[in-house]
Amino acid sequence: MQMLPNACFMTFQRALWPVAIFLVLLILIHLLADLTSGPMLRLGVYPLDIHYLSGIITAPLIHGSWEHLAANSLPVLLLGTALRLGYPNSWKWVIPIIWISSGIAVWLFARPSSHIPKNRDQEE
Repeated sequence: MQMLPNACFMTFQRALWPVAIFLVLLILIHLLADLTSGPMLRLGVYPLDIHYLSGIITAPLIHGSWEHLAANSLPVLLLGTALRLGYPNSWKWVIPIIWISSGIAVWLFARPSSHIPKNRDQEE
């Protein structure tokens, strides 16, 4: 049974809007960091340091520059929407599992350095 074009569009819209709202959230976080000159270091991951465990959750939300955020935006929009369209029952589990497991892997196995996205102009 084929879906009517209007039904397909409505399904696409339902898949797109939450991802677009997430991108707006990322932009607002970066804007807030720029306006307050807030230290983003505390939101990153520092391997094997118990004080940086929260970075497992917060590090994917921060970006080192507007260019970095812009470069990530289209892939997040396309892949996030495709995930919600293609796997309407699984995406709710897939996203948190990937988000948390990748953060744990960085915390456990990455080199001993702060892992926050950096601007190209920043020194190591």
